[in-house]
Amino acid sequence: MTIQRVEVITGLEKRRQFTDDEKLRLVEEAFQPGVKATEVARRQGVDVSLLYRWRRQFFGQQPRLCLLTGLAARDRPVIG
Repeated sequence: MTIQRVEVITGLEKRRQFTDDEKLRLVEEAFQPGVKATEVARRQGVDVSLLYRWRRQFFGQQPRLCLLTGLAARDRPVIG
């Protein structure tokens, strides 16, 4: 006799919600020199495109300047 496994999906999985501080922490981690954004995304369970979107959200179209100058969370622009 063969045992079969059946998985029943009963509802929609809710999207995770990230605070601005969590997003900023992930972006700063992912875009440090020598770090691969894809590895950070995989480890944290998010799509890598979110990291790039959040980076633009916090630092605009030229994010490298802010990351290289070590923009602290308290100095970041206010997102409305």
